[in-house]
Amino acid sequence: MRSLLAVGLLSGLSIVVPSSPACACDCASLSRDEALARADAVFVGVVTDVATPWRWLMWSSADPVTVTFDVDTAYKGVVPAEARVRTARESPSCGYPFEVGQRYLVYVDVQADGTWTTTLCDGNQTVDETTALPIGGYPPVADMTQPRRWWPLGAAALAVGALAVVVFIARIRRRRRNAPADS
Repeated sequence: MRSLLAVGLLSGLSIVVPSSPACACDCASLSRDEALARADAVFVGVVTDVATPWRWLMWSSADPVTVTFDVDTAYKGVVPAEARVRTARESPSCGYPFEVGQRYLVYVDVQADGTWTTTLCDGNQTVDETTALPIGGYPPVADMTQPRRWWPLGAAALAVGALAVVVFIARIRRRRRNAPADS
């Protein structure tokens, strides 16, 4: 009884005690020139797809989202005509809220494995007729493709292969069991 009372009292105190606000993503404002200098690649493009990972019950605002862009102008780096950029799922984890059909100025960091990433803090912005764009744009590279991650396809092929082996072994054992015994 006393332990139940102690747990109740401690739970009640946690509600009364003030806490500081939680802030998962805290960005310093960057000028366009600072954002351009920090980025590995910069481009303007229209979002054609936002691929969020499928999660059944548990998901996180930090889950990676892959955004595909139809690039029309590059400003820094070697940029493919179709760029795929990863960001966090939601803004509390510094993910940028890209929307399909919208045109954006995107600042990208290239990771060691070749993955392109961006965050809410990198200076991305929607582009309209009044947006001031960097000087010196050039066309994207038409035949360049970014590295694709094929491991999900490979994992699926491996699983199908393993299942085929199990079925094959089961059939052989069944045939041996059902075979007439030699006299």
